[in-house]
Amino acid sequence: MNSRGMVSTLARATAFNVDDDWLWDGDYLATIVAVQSYRSLRRFIARHVAPCADAQIRRLLRSDPEACARRLADDSRALDAWAVALWSNDIECDVFGRLWNRHLHCGERAEVMRVVLNRDAMAMEFDVKAPNGALRVAQAQWLLRHATLAVLRHRFGRARALAHGMANAGEAVLVEDLIGPSRLSLAGEVLDTGDLHFTADAELMQDVLVPRPQRPKDERRIVAAEFDRQRLQELKGLCAGPCLRYTWRDGWTVAPSTQPPVDAGLLIKRNRLFTQGRPAFIIFATSTGFCARMVDVPLEVLDECAWKTIDTLRHAYARYRKHQSGQVLAASKEASRAL
Repeated sequence: MNSRGMVSTLARATAFNVDDDWLWDGDYLATIVAVQSYRSLRRFIARHVAPCADAQIRRLLRSDPEACARRLADDSRALDAWAVALWSNDIECDVFGRLWNRHLHCGERAEVMRVVLNRDAMAMEFDVKAPNGALRVAQAQWLLRHATLAVLRHRFGRARALAHGMANAGEAVLVEDLIGPSRLSLAGEVLDTGDLHFTADAELMQDVLVPRPQRPKDERRIVAAEFDRQRLQELKGLCAGPCLRYTWRDGWTVAPSTQPPVDAGLLIKRNRLFTQGRPAFIIFATSTGFCARMVDVPLEVLDECAWKTIDTLRHAYARYRKHQSGQVLAASKEASRAL
């Protein structure tokens, strides 16, 4: 049987404006406070408790349940990320489309950016006592925020326990209604002095929101410098030697690879081309405009505008793949004739 603990918080009457309006729509205020509390707590968890959780979740969701469970058992960071996945999927409606599905079109993604909470998961019995039966808006907001955060912390603790159970069981799945009902009692009271008293009685869950320890700053600087050095070498190796170059005016030519100005400290990141397979490419400024270079294919495009460069690269890469496919097909036909 799980032990229980009581958490009590007191706010002085001087912290609230006595001229504040009376609360007239508690359900609306509860919805606003719940969304704000969830967003702030999830931001804290994703930054400190389970860093880079959403990127980990996207990788885990691409695995089958058995492989995912093995990853949870072997990697504590993946286990923390899976707890975030269970918790977010329980609290937020359509969190998969908002955060973990990278293949949505822009129009579809715009429709799912808004956070919508699951009312069943956020349902809580909150007993509030006030001398005159009414609350000021600031008083109600203070009580609702404490109650909502208590529910969110409680459910995150249950999600972490569930993630551990899945890792031990050897199968990790992400479906609805896994965490179950909240097991906590919430109570608020406005005292005769005007002070506010909040109490939460719940299962004891140790170290639920403890931030993951970080390496010393000097060590992080050394690691970052080494990463930058390796990245610089990778870019130099990528843009070395001859390559195919395509322009609308001259067509296909073979030319020396355009070198990115990485020695000047320019940050160049990989992007994905909107074509079949979503291949990676880089784009950087040159003395005459921009250069877009494929990562896995010796192919580059030069143009005066960035968007024109990317558009031309998309066209050139499609023609390159078509030509390569034709060569492979011709080689296979020649081999079949030889047999």
